Amino acid sequence: MATKIQIDVIGKLENSQFVKCKLYIDGEATRILMPETEYHCLIQEGFFVRDGEECDSAGVINTTKVYECNG
Repeated sequence: MATKIQIDVIGKLENSQFVKCKLYIDGEATRILMPETEYHCLIQEGFFVRDGEECDSAGVINTTKVYECNG
């Protein structure tokens, strides 16, 4: 069975250069931090599906598609 992975960006960590994210693995969430510079590079590369300018109704600034990993 393939493992499903998705990342939601939920905000900027105050007084830092990190964004707060939720990493979902098979539906289970864990909080992670991502350097802002990497986040902006990934937006430019199309890894995230939105522009990251506005929150949606769930409070998510940006998200990825669901990736399936076989391993």
